[in-house]
Amino acid sequence: MTAGHDRSEIATCSGLAADTAPAGAIHSLWLDTACQAPITQRMEGSLEVDVAIVGGGYTGLSSALHLAENGLKVAVLEAREIGYGASGRNGGQVNPGFKLDPHEVAGRYGVEAGERALRFVHSAPDRVFELVSRYSMECAPIRPGSLTPAHSEAALRMLERRAEGWATRGVRVRMLDQGETEREIGTSRYLGALLDPRGGSLQPLSYVRELARIAIEKGARVFEGAAVRSLRKRASAWVATTAHGEVRARRVIVATNGYTGRLLPGLRQTIIAANSFQLATAPLDPSLASTILRGGRTASDTRRIVRYFRKDPENRLVIGGRGHFGEPTRARDFSHLQGALRELFPQLAGVPIECHWAGRVALTQDGVPHIHEPEEGLLVVLGYNGRGIAMGTAMGQAIAEYVGGNAGALPFPVTPVRRIPMHVFQRLYLAAAVNWFMFRDSL
Repeated sequence: MTAGHDRSEIATCSGLAADTAPAGAIHSLWLDTACQAPITQRMEGSLEVDVAIVGGGYTGLSSALHLAENGLKVAVLEAREIGYGASGRNGGQVNPGFKLDPHEVAGRYGVEAGERALRFVHSAPDRVFELVSRYSMECAPIRPGSLTPAHSEAALRMLERRAEGWATRGVRVRMLDQGETEREIGTSRYLGALLDPRGGSLQPLSYVRELARIAIEKGARVFEGAAVRSLRKRASAWVATTAHGEVRARRVIVATNGYTGRLLPGLRQTIIAANSFQLATAPLDPSLASTILRGGRTASDTRRIVRYFRKDPENRLVIGGRGHFGEPTRARDFSHLQGALRELFPQLAGVPIECHWAGRVALTQDGVPHIHEPEEGLLVVLGYNGRGIAMGTAMGQAIAEYVGGNAGALPFPVTPVRRIPMHVFQRLYLAAAVNWFMFRDSL
C-alpha cells in the first residue's frame, strides 16, 4: 500500500542457503513465483475523476475495483509498482478476526458499533475468496482453515475463551489438544491450538496484481511511479499532484498503511511501521513435507512476538515474524527466524533457506484499524496490524459503499487523527519491547 518511500527493493530468489547468501541479498519468494503484472499507466498531464486513491495495495485496489463496478471514474496513484509494499511481501495468510475477541468488542465500541465491527471481521475472509472465485484470479488460493497454536497455558485459556466467543456466533471453530496440534503442525512445541475454518492462504503478490488487473478491466486507471507530492483542496475538488501531472477528484482515499509518509500532517505519527521478516526454505521432499502442516493450513501462534508459518504450493515452508526496525540487508538479519525454524521443526536440519525478505506493517496502539475523515471528501484507512489481506479487501468494498452514499457502511468508527505520544521515540521503545517480549516468550 505504497505512497511513501522505501529504500529496500524486492529481488528474486537466489536459491542460496542462509549462511552463504551474499551481504545485501534480500530475496522475495513471491516475486519469483507471482503471476504476470498487469499493464498500468504512467501519470502525465491532468486528469479529472470521481475518486483518487493514494496507494496501490489491497485497500486501494479493492476500493478501486468496487468503485469502478459502481460506475465511478477512479484513479489509483501508486508511488512504486503494484505490490511493492506489504501487499506484495506479507505471508499470504487470509486470517479471520482481529486483536479483539468477540467478548471484548462491545466494551470497546458499544453494542451496535461492536456488532458492526464483528460482522466485518467475521466475513472479511469470505470477501477475499468470493472475489478470487468470481474473477478466476490466478493466486493459488486454498481455504482449509487456519490454526492459532498456544505457546503457554495462559495462551491456551485465552484461545478457549476466543473459541467460545466465536462458537456462540455460529462459527464452527474447535480446540485441538496437544497431540492433535503436534500431528497437525508437525512440532511438539505447542500445548494446543484453535482451528478456525474461515482462514486460508494465497500468493499475496499475485493477489494484489490480480486486484489491479480486474480494477483496470472495470475501468479504473492505475498509475505506477506516481508518488503523490501534495494533496490540497481547490474549491470543491481535491488535487493530488505528482512529479509529472495532477489528478482532480471529488473524493480522495488515502490507503498507504505501513508505507505512510508525510503527505498528511500527523498521519505517519499515528502508527508504528514495523518490519515483518520472512524466510522460505527450498521445496521440501514430499515425505518430509507431509509431516508439517499436513492439512495445508496456516498457523500464527500466540507469542507476543508472533511466529507465523505456512507452506507454498511447491512445499516450501515460509516462516515469518517481527524483527528489528531497520531495513534488513543481509541473511544474518534473519537469524531470529532461522532459530525459530530450528526450534519448531528440527526435522528440517540441512534444508537450505532459499529466500529472505521483509515488508512494513502498520501497528496501532489499540491493535485495531483506524478510519479518519479529517476533511470533507478525504478518507484515510490504515492500521491492519498484520491482517491486511482480509481486512484490506473487505475495507475496499465498505469504502465503495460509503462513497456511494451508505453512511453506515464503514465497519469501525471514524476517529480524529491522533498522534502517538512521543512518537519520535517509539521505535526505540518498541525495539526494547521486542527484545523483552522475545525473552518473555522464551520462558
